Amino acid sequence: MNIIDLAKELIATSKERLKNPFVGAFMSSWAVINWKPISIMLFSTRSVEDKIQLITDKHEFVQNSTFIPLLIAFIYVVIIPHLMAQIDKLIAKPIRERKHHKTMVKENDIINETQLVIAQNELEDAKAKNKDKTELNDKIKSLEGIINNKDTAIKEHEVEVEQIKIQLDTSKMDLLDETQFSFKAFKYTDLYNSFFTIATSVNDNDRFPENTSDNVIADYIKLGIVNQISNKTEYHYELSLKGSVFLKWYNQELVSAFMNDNTTSESKPNYEVVESNSSLNPNWLRENNIDE
Repeated sequence: MNIIDLAKELIATSKERLKNPFVGAFMSSWAVINWKPISIMLFSTRSVEDKIQLITDKHEFVQNSTFIPLLIAFIYVVIIPHLMAQIDKLIAKPIRERKHHKTMVKENDIINETQLVIAQNELEDAKAKNKDKTELNDKIKSLEGIINNKDTAIKEHEVEVEQIKIQLDTSKMDLLDETQFSFKAFKYTDLYNSFFTIATSVNDNDRFPENTSDNVIADYIKLGIVNQISNKTEYHYELSLKGSVFLKWYNQELVSAFMNDNTTSESKPNYEVVESNSSLNPNWLRENNIDE
């Protein structure tokens, strides 16, 4: 073994010794107790002989160097841990109770926070529901207003419709009266004598009889009894509404005269405006509920 290995072994052994708690406590206590001799040796300007003589004269070397540091190290390493163990035993229960109390406080805080969060969520839900309910009520009120407006508009339209109906009835009666007067006047014209023949021909064949003059055709068109319909190549004719009514009344007069044993007295016709273009024949009589 060379010197280097020996030095390494000594250093390693010293490290192991220093790791021992008793050695560390002894060295620490020795340095604290002998701080004055150490300071003199390190910082004094005297010679080494004077430093040693001064330390020997004024300091109890054996007591300060061995006994007191050993006592302190023993107390620190052996007695103090036992005292700490006893103290820990004494304060263990209060510490446990304190920890339990802290835990209970934390649990209560957590419970309170949880309840607060739940209450806040419930409050938010209630606000949301109330908001939805308010919006729904607003929509209902809006719809009710729309419905009321529509009901009012419908009532106004119904009134307008009734007024229009009254106007139509009035116009119809006026038109009927005018048509009746026109028919009565038409009966006293020469055109009335050939009316049945001409009306039947126009109604059935869309044309006037062969021997009808242009003046008669023009008069029928002028009176509004017949309408002239033209296309690109030819003309044809049809009874107007007025002409259909005249033909209806004409047939009713014939039926009335026939039912009164062919009397020549003029019967009052039923001036009912019926959209019928049929001539006097059995089928037409049955369709209009008139006895033959």
